[in-house]
Amino acid sequence: MISDVYDILPSKPGKNAKRDAEYGLYISRETMANWFDGCYDLYIYDLNQLIQKDFSKQKYVMLDENTHNIVKNKKKRSTCYELVGMSGRNEPKQIALYKFSRDRSCSIVSSMVGDHFQDVIQFDGYQAYHTYGENHEGVSNIGCWARVQVKIKEGLTTDTAYNQIKKLDSKEKQKASLEGNPNLIEFIEIKELIEGMFSIEKTLAKQEADFDEIYKMRQEKSKPIMEAIFRRAEQLKSVFPKKNKKSVALTYLLNQREYLEGIL
Repeated sequence: MISDVYDILPSKPGKNAKRDAEYGLYISRETMANWFDGCYDLYIYDLNQLIQKDFSKQKYVMLDENTHNIVKNKKKRSTCYELVGMSGRNEPKQIALYKFSRDRSCSIVSSMVGDHFQDVIQFDGYQAYHTYGENHEGVSNIGCWARVQVKIKEGLTTDTAYNQIKKLDSKEKQKASLEGNPNLIEFIEIKELIEGMFSIEKTLAKQEADFDEIYKMRQEKSKPIMEAIFRRAEQLKSVFPKKNKKSVALTYLLNQREYLEGIL
């Protein structure tokens, strides 16, 4: 059934020319989109409402959004958003919730968790999530270390000196080249410290640790690592040019500190 749908799903011009010639059938993108909308309204909407109801009862959720360009007509496109919600790994009901929105207003959070959510939301720092937490008593906002990790890696992969050093054919040569760039060494150490925290989280997940075990491990092992990360970030924050990707990463890290420490 799925392959049958994809066989007639229009995408690029000319893709379905053979089909059109063979069957004398042309189905426009707009018509196909309307079919999918109709199927959703008839068969999926009620199920989606039940899933969202269960999602709003979760104690720990993770929210994010992705940008999509939507074709309004042949000449005009608009930017819209796909919202993604995931259950925390210890939630009894594991849910992945997807929604579509034409904007990134504060209402997008309510569309995911409702207006009476009173527990933990983990997110990447977007202001709408902050606003929701400020306006809803009992909500705890927690930052996203995965987003920090992405930004730190971007800071390194866009660094000319770092890329040249990585091309050297031995670790000894790489280490020798780094010795003349102490600020880059400190930045790399931040990356390695973050990787250390993720290693701890992987161990906890593998052990299927409960909340008490997670709390204990994070206090004993993750907290000192986190303190070292912020200490190095404070030392480096004014070293790199403002528009440099390393500077952007450090600014994000320090601005989100209150929420990133929330995992402790």
